[in-house]
Formats: sequence, structure tokens, C-alpha cells
Amino acid sequence: MHNLLKEIDGTVDARVDDFENEDDPEFTGWHRIEHLLWEKGDTAAAVPFAEQLVADLETLQTELETLEIPPAALTVGAGELIEEVSTGKITGEENRYSRTCLWDFAANVEGSEKVIVLLTPALDQANPALLGSITQGFADIDAALASYQEGVGYRSYETLTEADKTQMQTILAGLSENLAQVSGALGLEG
Repeated sequence: MHNLLKEIDGTVDARVDDFENEDDPEFTGWHRIEHLLWEKGDTAAAVPFAEQLVADLETLQTELETLEIPPAALTVGAGELIEEVSTGKITGEENRYSRTCLWDFAANVEGSEKVIVLLTPALDQANPALLGSITQGFADIDAALASYQEGVGYRSYETLTEADKTQMQTILAGLSENLAQVSGALGLEG
């Protein structure tokens, strides 16, 4: 099953960098659809990729329902979500065609924050100072993201300055470092 999950991840979230070009038939998923919609303006061409994406995500959902996830995977995953933004998505490569990168940033932060909310009672007992640092890190990145909100969404990523990106990257790096300590604090390593 683990291989199936990796395969589905590759088909739904691969970037064009892993393929010959945007027209490579193996380039599928979110980013192929994103390219067709934002770069080509071709909704009809996006339909078969959207249908395949839905099928892949339904398979993923079915597989996840039977997957046993060890507690340490959640704590490590929370940190990896933030690290992914700090070291990769901050470059703007995630949604290079639509420039909706801030939506992804916010989703990663929300997912990571949800794990910490669930672990708050245990973490508060094991290491309240670490919990305080993590809580402050989430408050800081939430405030930074809020400053880029427009209506119900976010500004286009290209409107951010290098200083904006550096500020967010600094907050995210500190948060990532603190999140990396959660497994140990809760005795989940090993």
C-alpha cells in the first residue's frame, strides 16, 4: 500500500520539472491542470486530467482509511509541512502558473497547526516552553499570511517582495526547528 500512496502522490502533485515538458503525457494532476487553465486557458483540455485526478484522489481516500499511522509520523509530518514551505514552496515553484502559492502555504500551516492542537494537552504536560514557542511561531506565520489576504483568498504570489519572502522564511524556519523537537518531547522517537 505504501508504494501505491507514493505513486498516487506522484500522479497528483508532480511538477513539470520531473518531465520532458508541459505536454508530456505522464505530466498529470494538479499542476498539469493548473498549466492548462492559467497558461493555456483551455478548460476542455483539462477535463480528462481533472477526471483522472478525481479518480486518483478517491483511491487515495480509500487507501488512507485503512492505513495505520504511527503517532511519530504525525509529529514528524507536522514539521515536514512547515519545512516544505520554508525551503521549497517559498520559491514560488509550487503554483508557478496560477501564482496561488499563498493558498498552499496557508494549507500547510493549517495542517501542521491542527496536529499541534491535537497534541497540546500532552505537549503542555511534557514541555510547556516548547509548546509556547510553537504556539508563538504559528501566531507569527498566521499574522504574516493574514497580511497578504485579499477578500476570501490571498494576493498573487508575485506581488510579494523579497523582504516579504525572507520574513516568512525566517518565521517558518524557527517554527520548523521547534516542531522537529515534538517527537522527542513526547517520547515518540525510535
